[in-house]
Amino acid sequence: MTNLSKYFRFVRARDHVPLSTLAKILGYSNLSKGANKITRFEQTGEIDPRLLLPLATALGISTDILRELKARDRQARERWADEPVEPHLVIRLMPSICGRKDLPKGISRERAERVASVTARRSKMKVALIWNRRTTITFDEKGIRHTEDE
Repeated sequence: MTNLSKYFRFVRARDHVPLSTLAKILGYSNLSKGANKITRFEQTGEIDPRLLLPLATALGISTDILRELKARDRQARERWADEPVEPHLVIRLMPSICGRKDLPKGISRERAERVASVTARRSKMKVALIWNRRTTITFDEKGIRHTEDE
């Protein structure tokens, strides 16, 4: 849940606007489908960008409030991403199924990359080295390093 989605849910509840009514205002012919999209947003914070402004307009939420809430959510994501995590490997066992392998505490990045490469080569599986929440280094089945996301 995000600051944005919490606020939308608060306003809808405060104003006693049923999901089906809101879906109808937004132009959904299938009210159940529209209500489900709104519910998903309120529960997870995930929303189709094309739906956000019409939903805000329907609930009387100003663009200034939208900007403020989005800025708070961005700051929260940045704080979360900056929190330290223990480096670990994610091994793709088969499509859509991965396993985790913890690395020794205090391992150097160079050593962690060697372990990831060897693990990928020996298992003949793709491996991702999660160094922190901003840096992921991937290795193919041959142990070849491919990307680094930062």
